[in-house]
Amino acid sequence: MFSTKIRISNTQFLKEGKTITPIGFQTGYKTHIKDYVKEIDKILRENNKGELKGKFTISKDEACKIIELIYKTIKIENDNCVNKNTFISLINYLSSSGKINVYCGIDRNIARLRATSRYYSDMPYNRDNDLRQAKELASKEPTLMLMRQNGLKDNGWMDAEFYWPVLVVQNNVPKAVYTSEVLK
Repeated sequence: MFSTKIRISNTQFLKEGKTITPIGFQTGYKTHIKDYVKEIDKILRENNKGELKGKFTISKDEACKIIELIYKTIKIENDNCVNKNTFISLINYLSSSGKINVYCGIDRNIARLRATSRYYSDMPYNRDNDLRQAKELASKEPTLMLMRQNGLKDNGWMDAEFYWPVLVVQNNVPKAVYTSEVLK
């Protein structure tokens, strides 16, 4: 019989409108990540009439490829950060049609750490505009928000553009519990 242990403190409730956001990372150096960012740009432009910014759909496979590429551009520093495998598993679990909505924002300048503390920034989007629109898209399928950050050194990054992904759970999802960590 197979037995799996999970740490209850690392479990999350999956419900409509919830956002899943990697928090607690640093980018790689520009010379190391720029080709991955260009590859993401290419996938997005191919699906959005040559533009990065906008609202559109992509295949679940393309969404997973984008997440694979994004995680090649960041270095996780926080044990509670959503890892690549969890993010991809959630995309696969949530998408029933094989499609994912995309909401892409560009030219973002969020600081790596919150201005009032030593804690990592945890919201690479604007609630009143970005999140509202992403939730509107997420009626039957999840929305992958891709916030293209400028990654300025003045904001605590490595002076390299990167994508900060956020997964928005769709309206019709049955409530579930998930964890990003299985204990050995």
